[in-house]
Amino acid sequence: MFVGGGVEKRAVEEAIAEGHENIVSLPYQPENELRYSLSAADVHVVSVGDQVVGICHPCKVYGAMAVGRPVLLVGPRPSHVSAIIDGRDIGWQVEHGDVDGTVALIETMAAQPEGELRAMGARAQQVIDEEFNPTVLISQLCDVIERGLPRFKEATLRKM
Repeated sequence: MFVGGGVEKRAVEEAIAEGHENIVSLPYQPENELRYSLSAADVHVVSVGDQVVGICHPCKVYGAMAVGRPVLLVGPRPSHVSAIIDGRDIGWQVEHGDVDGTVALIETMAAQPEGELRAMGARAQQVIDEEFNPTVLISQLCDVIERGLPRFKEATLRKM
C-alpha cells in the first residue's frame, strides 16, 4: 500500500494500471485520520535517495515509529534514518538497487513471528518516547542555539 504522493507516485500508478492487483495507492490522508493508515502496516518502508543524504530527511520514519511499527530503510548508509535504526533493533536497511538483498529481507521479515514484529515496533515507539519527544528535542535545539551565540556575537562585534 502506498499512501501519499512523492516523486515515484506515478510509477506506482503505472504498475496498478498494468494490472498489478496486489498494489493499493491512496492519496495523502487528512491529519485527523493519519493514524489509521499508519497503523494499517506491519512494516513501513522509508526511502532516502543516495544524492539527498544530509539535505532531505524523510519525516515518515517518525510516524511509523510513533505508531509502533518497524521500519525498512531503502537507501544508503550512513544516513540519518540508518543512524536511527542501527543498534536499536527497530528495522532493517537495504541499498538502492539491491534486488536480491531486498527479496531475501522481505522473505526474512515475512517468516518472523508476529510477536517479534510487535516487539520491534514497541522498541521503535520507545525510541520516539525517550529520544524524540518534544522536551528532549527542544532542549537539544536550545543547546545548539546557545553554542552558536558566542560565535554570532563575536562575528557581529567584528562587523561594527
